[in-house]
Amino acid sequence: MISLLLATFFSANFSLVMRQAQRREGNLWAVGACNYIFAFCFHFIRALGQGQLPSGFGPQELSIGILGGLAYVGTFSMYFPLMRLRGVSISSAVVRLAA
Repeated sequence: MISLLLATFFSANFSLVMRQAQRREGNLWAVGACNYIFAFCFHFIRALGQGQLPSGFGPQELSIGILGGLAYVGTFSMYFPLMRLRGVSISSAVVRLAA
């Protein structure tokens, strides 16, 4: 239950940070990249601490990682104009329903 609450909290806050960056005419790609890198580092360190890292990465893992990253970039690029047109609540709901 706490995981669901934290996921909802951080997801909503990320949307609000994106909206604030958009209002200030900031670099939205940089904000998204910082979020992505921070999430990667957090989960990598967490997995390392729990001894859950695999011994190596094969072509399947690499393919899934590349396709997942491309999907993230594609969704992220569609998020900008939607947020500009409809605001943060509608665009966040659409992104959450699509995931």
